[in-house]
Amino acid sequence: MSARRRRNDGLVYTVDELTEAIPMFTHELDDITFVVDLVEEWLRHQPDARLELAAFLNDDGRRTTVWDVITALGTISVHLHQLAHGARTGTPDQPY
Repeated sequence: MSARRRRNDGLVYTVDELTEAIPMFTHELDDITFVVDLVEEWLRHQPDARLELAAFLNDDGRRTTVWDVITALGTISVHLHQLAHGARTGTPDQPY
């Protein structure tokens, strides 16, 4: 798999290269994106959910905070939306 070009230090791949790297149907990508978005929104807007996640993280001895998880979900969500856009249009224009 070869990068088509560099932009902001992120590699940009063609749709064919993305399909080879992540072989899934567009509707499957949409489903995964929906779930990630939903969990991120739930954690952002439900204090009880954040408390439960914090308790889980603390019980497990992790150094990850709830906001680390929310930030990671947001980043993953953005990347999934970019992949879905590239899969639909054939012209991904963001770094992946």
